[in-house]
Amino acid sequence: MPSSASRHTIARQWELLQRLPSAGAGVTAAELCADLGVRGFPVSKRQVERDLRDLAEIFPLERNDISTPFGWRWASGAHIGFPGMDVAQALSLKLVQATVRPLLPASLLQGIDQSFAQADRKLADLGRTNALCRWQDKVRHLPAQLTLLAPAIDTVVVQAVHEALLADEQLDIGYRSMEAQAASALRLHPLALIQRGPLSFLAATAWEYADVRIYALHRMSHAQRTHEPTMPPQDFQVDAWLASGAAQFGGQKSIQLRAKVSSALERILTETPLAPGQRIRNGLLHVALFDSWELRWWILSQGERIEVLHPKSLRRDIAATLSNAAAQYANT
Repeated sequence: MPSSASRHTIARQWELLQRLPSAGAGVTAAELCADLGVRGFPVSKRQVERDLRDLAEIFPLERNDISTPFGWRWASGAHIGFPGMDVAQALSLKLVQATVRPLLPASLLQGIDQSFAQADRKLADLGRTNALCRWQDKVRHLPAQLTLLAPAIDTVVVQAVHEALLADEQLDIGYRSMEAQAASALRLHPLALIQRGPLSFLAATAWEYADVRIYALHRMSHAQRTHEPTMPPQDFQVDAWLASGAAQFGGQKSIQLRAKVSSALERILTETPLAPGQRIRNGLLHVALFDSWELRWWILSQGERIEVLHPKSLRRDIAATLSNAAAQYANT
């Protein structure tokens, strides 16, 4: 097995080869030196020049001597595709793994899992000598709210949903809604896969109905492809559908929210607005939002820091919820 120093040299030279163009005036040793430094391989210009001379004895490289500084490139028609990945690719894969993996079709997971494993090996092998490889240990993504654990999902269900969505096929499922005690049979027309935090949802129409709804994958007891084509709503576009508030759990009714907010909450909302067009003046918040469960959960989470003034229906709902909650603690 090569020593750590040898692996580092090989990795650096591999990165160098990846940076060489196949046409044009070429890239100079100074430019390569700066590029390698950014990618976690601090090295002198002289070392880069030695690497280029050594590599030119093995690979079809050429130096453009027309003008100084000299540029290096692949010889005409001789660019070689390398099967591995560079440090930037490995780091990118590692950082997006948790987010991207649930959204990939099951048929692609075997191949992408091999890439994730290759990225892990590359970052581990070069971690001691390459600062960029250690970037993964210095950054973290934290949700803005309490994190819930992901529910268990039948892998057979996931595969059937992904395959039907990919093939534009109808899907037969058993589905238990949150209020139901048992699963019901449904024929779905899959439209899009939506990841909300730890939960995976399928946007689809059911039977012959045109309204688009979302179905949680973890509530599907089974799923089976029908090999019959879907009949999607005319002109359905997932981005437009999401922008309409359809996936915010609570309908697509827009409201003009007016509320009194505390000085502390005003500072937070000034830095991180609830929506474009939000206005706050003298502790009075004005903002247009969808009337969703998500909005109500957020208002309730603020406790005494917010008082809903308008719309009156929302004020009554929040007041009733808070009154019932306070009653539960009346005897403490």
